[in-house]
Amino acid sequence: MNAAATDSVAAIAELERSAGNESQVPAMNADPFAAYGLGYNDVATTSSETPVWLVNETTRPLIVTARGGAERVLIDTVEAADSALVMVNTRARTVEVSARTSEGVTIGTVALPMDSEPKRVAFPH
Repeated sequence: MNAAATDSVAAIAELERSAGNESQVPAMNADPFAAYGLGYNDVATTSSETPVWLVNETTRPLIVTARGGAERVLIDTVEAADSALVMVNTRARTVEVSARTSEGVTIGTVALPMDSEPKRVAFPH
């Protein structure tokens, strides 16, 4: 299943084709979700885009990350006593947003529902 979403499989299939001979390896569909029985429209409808205001109420810059599944990803960095508007696009129903200083000190963590409604998160939380 991992090979279904790679471009290299389709490239190999194209190399094996000759004018009079069909390839033994079928060319992959351009849609990487087709192997899972989903199309782009199915996947797009399962994700939501939620505006989130990140407010830094500390005197130090913060690194803000989010986790809505297995991996934590960087959302943004917010300067001291500043704020930033970010758009979180995810299929997760809830996203855990965390802030820390550049020294690694955790300032706070909050769980946000991803329902497309604007959110505001102030740190420290």
